[in-house]
Parts: sequence; structure tokens; C-alpha cells
Amino acid sequence: MEEGLKKFHEAIRAKTDAPALSALLNGLIKAEESHEKTLLELYESLARTREAPPDQIGEFSDSFKSRLMEGGIDMHAFMEQNQPFLNDVTGYLDLAMMIETQALDLYLRMAADSQNELTRKILHRIGNEEKTHLELLGTYLNDNNSISR
Repeated sequence: MEEGLKKFHEAIRAKTDAPALSALLNGLIKAEESHEKTLLELYESLARTREAPPDQIGEFSDSFKSRLMEGGIDMHAFMEQNQPFLNDVTGYLDLAMMIETQALDLYLRMAADSQNELTRKILHRIGNEEKTHLELLGTYLNDNNSISR
């Protein structure tokens, strides 16, 4: 999931020459990388306590290389289907906010379903970070309402 969203932001960053948008995208990309690392560390910790076979950790790590975004959506298919919205900054911001909202919902639902206290705390923290991403995207949208690439 995180890798798919990271690739989405990278694809948009490659298309823009707006320094402020590039800076926003760089921050979002770093956040997705941080989420990947946090989730992998959590999984490894849980796998050790449950004595899961070591090869499952590798499989989980490999899943981060996926092109899937939140909701199980293939990033390339999503970009193709939504190409008309990706022709301007406002369209990208609308789509990015939609994806971040889905991520927020997913992390909060997973936290609510978790029986493990550490998992709940980490998922709530990532959910709160998704709220911050939404705020950043919304602020950029409000501050640059008439900007296009």
C-alpha cells in the first residue's frame, strides 16, 4: 500500500516544475517510506513473538514492492482511469486527498480491530499522520487554488 502511494506521488513529482508542490510531494514520499519501515518493524516484532517462520518476514517485506495503493487499487490502473484529473494540480490534490482519506479510514479500522496494544498504538499513530497529510494537501489546495502545472 505505502509503496503504491509513494509511486503515485513520485509520478506526479516527475510531472511538475512547481517548487512548492515538489516540496510537498517530497514530504509525502518520505512519510510513505517511514510508514513502510514502521509497518515492517511491527510485523517483524509480531512475527518473532509468534515464532512465525523467517521466510514470512521476507514475503511481507516483498509485499511493500507492490503497486497496490490503499483499498487494493493498482497504482498504474488508478492513474490510467483518473488521467483526466491528473492534468492539473487541483485534480491531483483531490485524488491525493481521496487516497489519504482511505488510508486514514483503513488504519483506524485496523487499529480498532487489533487485539495487540502495540499494534493499536502504531496504527493510530500512522492514522494521525494520514490526517496530517490531508491537512498539508488541503492547505496547498487552498493556498494555490489557481495554480496549474
